Amino acid sequence: MASEEEGDHPEEDEEETVPKELIDNSPAFLCSISNLLVTSQFSDITLKVGNRTFHVHKLFLVNASDVFRVMLTHANWAEAQQKVIELKEDPKCEAVFAEFLHYMYSGQIYMNMETVLPILVLADKYNVTNLKDLCVNFMTQHLAADSNSTHAVSWFQQAHMFHHKNLEEKCHKFIVWNMETVVESPDWLNWGKKPLLALLQSSDIVIRDEFSLYVAVEAWIREECGPNLGRAKDLLTEFLPHIRFPMMTPQQLLQLESTQFAQQYPDLYTTEISEAFRYHALPRSDRPHNQLQHIKYWCRNYTDNQFSAGLVTEEYSSMPTCELRTLEFETKKSNSNADVDKWGWVVEFYPKGVRWEGCYMHSWVRMQFVEPKESCEVRFILRSTDAEVRNVEVAILICGQQRGVEYVEQVVQRRFLFNAENRIMLLNNIIPIQELSSPDSHYLVNDSLKLQIVLKPH
Repeated sequence: MASEEEGDHPEEDEEETVPKELIDNSPAFLCSISNLLVTSQFSDITLKVGNRTFHVHKLFLVNASDVFRVMLTHANWAEAQQKVIELKEDPKCEAVFAEFLHYMYSGQIYMNMETVLPILVLADKYNVTNLKDLCVNFMTQHLAADSNSTHAVSWFQQAHMFHHKNLEEKCHKFIVWNMETVVESPDWLNWGKKPLLALLQSSDIVIRDEFSLYVAVEAWIREECGPNLGRAKDLLTEFLPHIRFPMMTPQQLLQLESTQFAQQYPDLYTTEISEAFRYHALPRSDRPHNQLQHIKYWCRNYTDNQFSAGLVTEEYSSMPTCELRTLEFETKKSNSNADVDKWGWVVEFYPKGVRWEGCYMHSWVRMQFVEPKESCEVRFILRSTDAEVRNVEVAILICGQQRGVEYVEQVVQRRFLFNAENRIMLLNNIIPIQELSSPDSHYLVNDSLKLQIVLKPH
């Protein structure tokens, strides 16, 4: 008897080895679950948000949100005892609250450039972790936009407030490298005072000239003050020290003198403008050395053609490997009008690899032939045209394209001292060549590789 009870069961073993086929009906199941929100069937709690009422189920709220879990299950919270709960939300969040609830039932949500921020605000407030990740990923993939639709400033400030470090870093880089687009956008006026003051201290800002930046700051101050400009003087007192007046041309300084703020508050402008005119009147050799160490005399990444030049490699996908592209241009030795001389430069650019020709190498033992070799790297060479000492910071702006919008995708910066012994600056791998090989590379703008070379004298 014992042997029969403990013996093998061949029929059961045979059944276990039969392969099973997964039947996936999850789309229909999710649809039926999300329909519970639409029909309100079996709902056990009501949320009032603005003018709308939602009959919902505690189970789905506490499953998706830590905040709702505490709010609805802890006895010391008043909401845990209530059947109707009123939630106070920003009007923009009220407008997307239905989509927010739908996500907690289905894991699906529609979002666009306008709605992603209020959705992220709700996800942060109620700690819906997966939805926060989706919003952050959407934002990082949609930073590039024209001046009418960019939201980089608003997204940066939300990321900073809720410690979304990756999004914060990407937004900050986009703003700094694409300032010309950002200052033209309505979103520029959404800056908070402290982050805008911090931004203005950066020398990495990419913009046409300093006057354009001043105009944008003045527009922000006017928006911040509203109809009553009584606060303008206090704000100007904080912001003007971060404007680099000597980097403006004399013509721009004259234009600045005639503005309403300069006329109304001469005590804030007169000294700054006078020092800037003095900078333009004296050649570099006559200016005090310690004066030039002040940050107001340092160039930002100005794209004005006095300090930069563009290099475009067209039809990149069909160009031969190891082909050389060259560019010759001149830049001013300083931003002062008194320094009229210019520096000459030559760029040698290998956008699709570098070839070394075969050659003989001599040693004390024998002479050896070195075979030709190709290197898969993007090489950038900047050469000075004479032996004059040149202390410059080089910024290579690499353009990209996202959903048809052109923007600055990457900036490579190096400081270099050119002299008789060192007339060549060489940079390898300024762009990963495998990135350029991809048919949908975001570094290519309509199959063109676009660089802007900015040279900042020190």
